[in-house]
Amino acid sequence: MVSHYRIVEEIGHGGMGVVYRAFDTKLQRDVALKILLMGQRLWREARARASLKHPNIGVVYEIGEADDVTYLAMELLEGESLSERLKREKLDPPIALAIAFGIAEGLAHAHERGVVHRDLKPANIMLTDHRPKIIDFGLAGDEDGVAPMGTAGYAAPEQVRGGPADAAWNTQRHDVAGG
Repeated sequence: MVSHYRIVEEIGHGGMGVVYRAFDTKLQRDVALKILLMGQRLWREARARASLKHPNIGVVYEIGEADDVTYLAMELLEGESLSERLKREKLDPPIALAIAFGIAEGLAHAHERGVVHRDLKPANIMLTDHRPKIIDFGLAGDEDGVAPMGTAGYAAPEQVRGGPADAAWNTQRHDVAGG
């Protein structure tokens, strides 16, 4: 248990933390519970994500601390990441375009609120039954801030050089079609 969330199973992990499928015992629903090693980044992610309400962005329910653990409860998305899908198959152009448009709509919403996703990559796009959803704003911040390095192959050149990344990088072409 972490606070009122019962951990069910690990569903993902990375350099910044672990994501679990958990059950919210108060609201009686399944959630994705993210636990990070670096709590300050989690608070920044939660504040950035809490301001974003868009069908192409994963929803944040709560941020909290319990027993020296900082956690973020989020919408549990059923489906697979874009990176998993691309490992299995090359996307047909109409499907790739639909995914790209969904990502662009979500990013436009974030950018209008001054939030830049500084680690946008196929692993941070979930493909649900109805639409792509952007997740893991762990390196998010406002457009004027200098962000830590994201994933090298997807980071903006100015980010690699230690400078600020802005909304322009998120809207440039990424390898959505898988080739």
